[in-house]
This record gives sequence, C-alpha cells and structure tokens, in this order.
Amino acid sequence: MTGDYGWHFQAVHHDIWDYDCPSPTMVVPNSPNGGQDAMVESCKTGFTYILNARDGNPLTQIDEKPVPQEPTEFTSRTQPVPVGDAFAEQCPTGNEFPALAADNQPFVYGCIWTPVNSKQFTVIAPGAGGGENYSPQSYNPQTGYIYTCSGNSRTALKTIPNASATYVGGQGFTGVQFGAGVTGYVTSGDFSAMNILNDRLAWKQHYTGASFQPNVQVLTSAACNGASLSTAGGLVFIGLPPSVGKALVAYDAKTGAQVASLPTDAGAGRCGPVAYTVNEKEYIADYACDRINQTNPQLNGDSVYAWTLG
Repeated sequence: MTGDYGWHFQAVHHDIWDYDCPSPTMVVPNSPNGGQDAMVESCKTGFTYILNARDGNPLTQIDEKPVPQEPTEFTSRTQPVPVGDAFAEQCPTGNEFPALAADNQPFVYGCIWTPVNSKQFTVIAPGAGGGENYSPQSYNPQTGYIYTCSGNSRTALKTIPNASATYVGGQGFTGVQFGAGVTGYVTSGDFSAMNILNDRLAWKQHYTGASFQPNVQVLTSAACNGASLSTAGGLVFIGLPPSVGKALVAYDAKTGAQVASLPTDAGAGRCGPVAYTVNEKEYIADYACDRINQTNPQLNGDSVYAWTLG
C-alpha cells in the first residue's frame, strides 16, 4: 500500500549455477494452508517454494541443509531445501557428455548444489535450461494443486580465475566456461501437479524426444515451457513441447489423465491458453507461436485457435 520494503526470501544463497527463478510469482488468496494468502514460486532448482504472502515465512517446511563446498568460490554453507518433492531431475542420470571435455579432461558429475571450479568441467543438474524456467504456473482451488512446466537439463561449467580481468567493454561477458552449450543438455520435460498443502507431487506427465549434440544448443527440446491454464470444469490445459507434437492438450486436473488433444499447425508449447465466455458459452483460445517444423526450427507459427467446451 505504501511502497515500503516488506520482506524477501532468498531461494538460493550465493548462486553460482544460474538457479534463478524466472517464472512469475503467483499469489493464492485464502489458500488451504491455514487460510493464508500464499506466494508460490517454482524455480530452476526444481523446487516449489510456498510462502506466506504477507511476511515471507514458509507455509510448507523449508530446511537449511549443508551442501558441498568449494573454497575458491566462497560457497554458502547451507541452502534452503523444501520438505516435499522436486518436480525436476536434480542429478545427471549417467555419463551423458563425451568422455573428455574441451580441456581434454574427464567431466566431473555432480547433483544440485555441487560447486564448480576452475580445474575441471563439472556437470550439474538441473542445468541452466531447467527445471522451471520462464513458464507461468497455474492453480486450481478445487484440487489444491499447483501446475508447473519444467525441463530436465544438465549444464557443464568451469569457472575462470579472476574472470573480471577478461572483461572487454561492449562485448558479451559470462564469466564462466560452458562445456556443452549455454543451455546445456535438455533431456526431457515434465508437466507436474504439486499439492499446495505439503509440496508433494500429485501427478506428472513426462515428455521425451529431444535431440542433443555436444556444444550445440538444443533446438528440438522436450522441455515443457509454456503457461498452463486450469479451469473450474476440472481441466488443465498445456501446449506440448516442440519435439513432442503440435497440440494443446487437456488433462484431468485431479488425476492427470489426458482428456483431449487439440491439433495446431505449429507448436503450442511456448505461449499460453486463455479462457473466456461469450453469450454464456465458454471458449478456450491459444496462440500457436512455436515452431512449424523441426527441419527449420526458426520458422515459427502465427495462428490463433479457439475451441468451445461442450
């Protein structure tokens, strides 16, 4: 009301992994969490943070846990970890990168919070391209579920000693070395329903089909990266990832069972559907703004679709 500073919650201490929270925050008024207004945010860490919107205190338990250390990076001794489920993979599943990195040394594999250093490329998951990126979330008060889009990605990083000394004015500057593309290796994606009461996974739709080449940005990603729409009729809509198909899909908001698949001429995964009524008839509309085909990933769609609900 006044513009005065209210509160803050730091989801990641001393972020050296690109674990920011680009998804728009969402407020759930009179949430099931004791009737409090909840502030919900899902982040690249693969965690959903559920806080009191009035004071920033957690509404579901979040513990400060010890994490691996790297003295040269002045890493934080602890990180806030929600007590519940992660909606994205937080460890690489195997030796998914080439045997040797660009420096002719083997990759080091680590999980979330594994610190990087200047000696060897370290593979971490989630990578810079996941879990929850810029996709807006939605909430259904009938189910008490938060619906979030995410990608399962890996990034290989190596720090640069005294990186600021290499900065040249007017040129791009990152400050780290990438072992396999800036966004890393996006292996798959998920559309997840998280229970707002306990931060537990209620159901998940898993998407696969991405291609990957070392040192090439993934263009046929299977990451779920669009906005979802939850309706009072018990449905939740999401556009499929570009490597999976061209359609807006409706799932049962409670169970996650697929109810309908509405074809589009281009990928519908990067934009978001809306609901509206005209003369008491409900419509769902979506902009198919993603890729038309995979052979020319830069050729994007430009069609608006509207469907009626029978």
